[in-house]
Amino acid sequence: MRKVTWDDLLSYLNTWSPLHTFHQLNPTDAEIPRGDIAVGFWKDLKEGAEREDGRTVEGHDEVDIEWPLALMMVKRA
Repeated sequence: MRKVTWDDLLSYLNTWSPLHTFHQLNPTDAEIPRGDIAVGFWKDLKEGAEREDGRTVEGHDEVDIEWPLALMMVKRA
């Protein structure tokens, strides 16, 4: 688990290669009033945290992030 601010989380989301590919294939995504797909996802996460915590979440507030990862290693016989 890692602690980051909400603003740092949005910056991290914007570094994802698939997001850049999505924007190349869907240039009008940036024109959505709520924000592009990354901003919309980030806002949905913040709104969920606000409902759960019962308070407004600010960009400088910290959030715990966990990226579960499974690794399978196989050796050919």
